[in-house]
Amino acid sequence: MLRCAWILLSSLLVLAPLGCAGTQAYVEWRPGLSPMDFDGTFEISLDEFDGYVDRAQGNTLFDRFHGESKSSAAQAMAELGSRTSVTPVVDPRGYSIVSLTQDANVGLQGEGGKLVTGPVDWFATTPDRSAAALLSGTKLAVSIGSASAGVDIGSLLGTGLGGYRFMLLVDDAELSVFALPEMGGVVSAYDPGFLFSFRHLPGARERWDITVARVSISM
Repeated sequence: MLRCAWILLSSLLVLAPLGCAGTQAYVEWRPGLSPMDFDGTFEISLDEFDGYVDRAQGNTLFDRFHGESKSSAAQAMAELGSRTSVTPVVDPRGYSIVSLTQDANVGLQGEGGKLVTGPVDWFATTPDRSAAALLSGTKLAVSIGSASAGVDIGSLLGTGLGGYRFMLLVDDAELSVFALPEMGGVVSAYDPGFLFSFRHLPGARERWDITVARVSISM
């Protein structure tokens, strides 16, 4: 069942009710999801987008694509690696964080328990370090406390993810990651990107709700 009551997705519904053309502007995550699975797009005004940027500012500590690395990145990665390796609560569907080093190498538990390793391309965390997200290749993985989940977004964005700007936002128990296309270091208007939203549900049969919305910035 689609969950349109989520905080950030709900705000998009309120902000751009006329900009959503179609019924499939957001869907529940499933492997192999492609842009063809969406027939609608949430339009976000430039002012509204600037508000999201202000909220996300400071969360990104490492961005290999844009040559950004803050001094606190190594310690934050080491802390997350320690937390997820000691008492991991992983998503059996795959790509949970099970190791992360201060020199930006991550281990993900893939499908069937297979370990997938690789360099971190993008890393963001909240100031209190309670929630984080990272990208390694086409794998987007998140952590809330000691719980972690992840998805392969390559079927949606392709493999050239250096052409996207990633941002982390957290509202209560919902963690959201924007992936927006950019050109020349500037997010492209009217060019659709995606918003990935993760909600951890301890004790539920499915411990994670993961939803994807297609979004664009309007001028």
